[in-house]
Amino acid sequence: MALRVVIVLDKSSVALLACRPRPWMEKRVRGFLRDSFLPEAAMDIDTDIEFRFQDHSEFCAIRRGVLTFPDSRAAGLVLYFRCQDEAQALLAGSQDLVEAFMLGRIRSNGHLIWVFQVLAAFRA
Repeated sequence: MALRVVIVLDKSSVALLACRPRPWMEKRVRGFLRDSFLPEAAMDIDTDIEFRFQDHSEFCAIRRGVLTFPDSRAAGLVLYFRCQDEAQALLAGSQDLVEAFMLGRIRSNGHLIWVFQVLAAFRA
């Protein structure tokens, strides 16, 4: 049986939370990326990547099959997602990437070939 928690916040609380950094969110995204990374699928990738969500971004780099998390704020490839949960579902393969891309649930700053190469590198 799953535990369900509902938290009700007023507008000022929501605004305050939106401005505060969320270290647990960074750990969650990085942990997921580390756990689902396939080095053998990333041997030809050499780029910096920004996973951009509505409320934060996570930066990583892939260089010849090695995933790192540099302290960077610029990336050659930017992937836009509506939320972290949807990004994880797409990367995990529980949602269709092509369909999501066609419906605008995932976007990029171009580099369409890179998009699918990078996403394939996180399909463990």
